[in-house]
Amino acid sequence: MENLRNNKNISEEYSDRLYINLDQESTECPRTLENGMDLCPGYKVMEYDRFRKPYVMLQVHCKCTNCIGLNKRCQPLYYYTRVLRVTGCNERGVYNYDYYWERVSNGCVCRESKPPTLDD
Repeated sequence: MENLRNNKNISEEYSDRLYINLDQESTECPRTLENGMDLCPGYKVMEYDRFRKPYVMLQVHCKCTNCIGLNKRCQPLYYYTRVLRVTGCNERGVYNYDYYWERVSNGCVCRESKPPTLDD
């Protein structure tokens, strides 16, 4: 799916991501399901990339590989949003920007235990 949304390749030279955990709680997967807890808990992360506008975006990372108490896998739930990204630099040192579809995770869900596909 991501390949369909993005027909431009972004050079590694213009990608500089830094992740900062915003939650005060542990990022470790809990061993048991506590009262009111999700089967597939996540934690909030601020993603900073100086070559993208907006520079900061909120992401959710999954704490667990498997859902708590189930034989299912935890997988991030994604949406796509349009951003401006640096795609190059001209001869005077001024950045060139272009629109780009950025994948953002906004939660974690339980899915059947099967290999992920492009649609996931």
